[in-house]
Amino acid sequence: ALQAAKQRHYGALVAAGELRLRPGVARLMAAAAAAGLRQAIVTTSGRPAVQALLERLLPEWQQQLPLWICGEDVAAKKPHPEAYRLALSQLALDPGQVLAIEDSGNGLAAARGAGLAVLVTRSAASAVEPAEVFAAATAQLDHLGDPGQPCTVLSGPACPGGCVTLSYLQQLLPRG
Repeated sequence: ALQAAKQRHYGALVAAGELRLRPGVARLMAAAAAAGLRQAIVTTSGRPAVQALLERLLPEWQQQLPLWICGEDVAAKKPHPEAYRLALSQLALDPGQVLAIEDSGNGLAAARGAGLAVLVTRSAASAVEPAEVFAAATAQLDHLGDPGQPCTVLSGPACPGGCVTLSYLQQLLPRG
């Protein structure tokens, strides 16, 4: 009942326009789509929450996100790597070919547990987590950056121009 109430409240917040995309999300997703890169959502949130968010904030990207691994798709939620392993299996990709973008310590632990490189952009909710929780991140930024709203690199390689680009993401993947 508590989970259902939480999802109803979240849906109402999304519908009311109370939630917004963080800087750089729409820009980077568009660039990845234009380049033909596969994108997926791997979350412990429920499918109704993902649906509400996409319908309100990213309606044009629903076709670009054909794979959603949500909380109800796995037995063990983040920080367990099961959701990322399931995504890798369904995408038929090796972990070395995939970069996760996460915003929490649990998400980072799940992605790293599946063998992925991880770019962390801490959210308001994860801002209270201790810095050492994010030590395993390949890079850590305050957000993805947009023109006129550059990101700040907290750890990892410099981000020229203050906007995460596909070439920046490429340099975060393991070389091999």
